[in-house]
Amino acid sequence: GINAEYGKQWYQRRVRAALACFAKYVHANDRKILKRMRKLNDNDNNTQVPGLKVLEALGATGLRSVRFSKELGSLASSITCNDMSPQAVTAMKRNIAHNDCQNITPSTADACVLMCTSKNEFDVVDLDPYGTPSIFWTLLYKL
Repeated sequence: GINAEYGKQWYQRRVRAALACFAKYVHANDRKILKRMRKLNDNDNNTQVPGLKVLEALGATGLRSVRFSKELGSLASSITCNDMSPQAVTAMKRNIAHNDCQNITPSTADACVLMCTSKNEFDVVDLDPYGTPSIFWTLLYKL
């Protein structure tokens, strides 16, 4: 049979891929979203589609942020990759440089504090804790 952990990871990868495709479609085709995003960016006359602002709150080595950068391209105007471990951020910076991802900004902060102080700053928040995500639910609701 299939290992349960493998099945969970397979499912999560498919959901993330589907969400990325959905984000691309909505971002490119929904006039209400475009109008709202232009208004948030204080530029109603801009004809270009503003890029998504992504936060990977628990980034570790930054590989998911690199993947977002490569797969979303210009749809992601900025990606903040965060981890509170200085060693993880060192590895993250190496991965960002190695993959030439100009739109990723590394951050060393507590994820809860970063999300509390960044209200309405991000369009997409990727949160993949190793344990239960319950400590983040209230914070995500407030974002």
